[in-house]
Amino acid sequence: EILSDSGKSVSSNTAYPYAAGKTVYLKLTASSELAEGAKPSVKITSEDMQELAEGENTINQKAEDVTEQYAFFAPSESGIFKFELADSTNCSIYVSDGRLYAGSDKKLVLDKAHPAYIRMAVAGSSNSASAKIIITKLADIGEISAGGSTDVTLTKDNNLKFYKFTAPEDGVYVFETGELSTQVYVNVGNSISDYDLDPDINYYGWQGAYAVSVEKGDVRYIRIQEQKGNLETGDDTFTLTCKKAKEVNFTGVDSRKLSLNGGEPVFVSWTAGERGSYRVGFNSTNRKELRYTYFSDRKDSFGSFGHTNSGDFDLDYVSPDGGKYFILEAIEQAQVEVYAEKAPR
Repeated sequence: EILSDSGKSVSSNTAYPYAAGKTVYLKLTASSELAEGAKPSVKITSEDMQELAEGENTINQKAEDVTEQYAFFAPSESGIFKFELADSTNCSIYVSDGRLYAGSDKKLVLDKAHPAYIRMAVAGSSNSASAKIIITKLADIGEISAGGSTDVTLTKDNNLKFYKFTAPEDGVYVFETGELSTQVYVNVGNSISDYDLDPDINYYGWQGAYAVSVEKGDVRYIRIQEQKGNLETGDDTFTLTCKKAKEVNFTGVDSRKLSLNGGEPVFVSWTAGERGSYRVGFNSTNRKELRYTYFSDRKDSFGSFGHTNSGDFDLDYVSPDGGKYFILEAIEQAQVEVYAEKAPR
């Protein structure tokens, strides 16, 4: 939207675009000039907005006294759309939160519930303002939910896919393709950039799996890509899954024994509690292979997944609130001990 959902200062005779069904709360504050006994009020009127479609659209000034005019674009399915200003006369064009200039473009992630709003600002006293806008769909965006999965097929001509995820609750989520031995790369971000849209950008993200820490309501976009050269001899079909990791927390010199089911990730959080040097690690007591992320200093940042049945990391002079964080996932049922001990001298 052109304006944020909160903190708006409503001015007299100002138009604000909203999607159908949108709930808006207005707070009226009386100024010191308001006469005693008088009540502040607001008058709300509505006017139709021109609906735009994929392809070429023309917006013409409705009447001579119109200084601003709105249109909207609400695609029936989620996707990434490009807006181009092909021509304009006696006006400036704004798409969502920024001005659209001739010779440049603007890319937005949109769906029916999150449309784009287009504002035509008429120049001076013109009565013949117009603009021609071209809207092009660049890519589809699928949906994936916590605990859900979706089948993905990459081809030589379509080696790039996008998915949208909305966190139902706080936690660490792992997105996996089950393709840790091939060249499928997974990247998760807050938005989709021009860089993300390039199908020839290879080795971007982590191979086969990507973990993120998010809060309830956060939206993340998942990019799935494979080199075109790998697809010369045939398509690659696999399943993308989203798993919420169980959490295990412990502090200081201590350990936890875990019984892990195959395919269920666990987020391990260790805090020092007191200053010192420590060795933090894990060990599969029944020697089963585990997938794991490298030991991280941050609980919201994880590296690529590797394979092993044990691992450890030495920390020197860690502060009381310092710690290490990592994710474990058993390939098949495994007994695992996670531990922290004083580092050997």
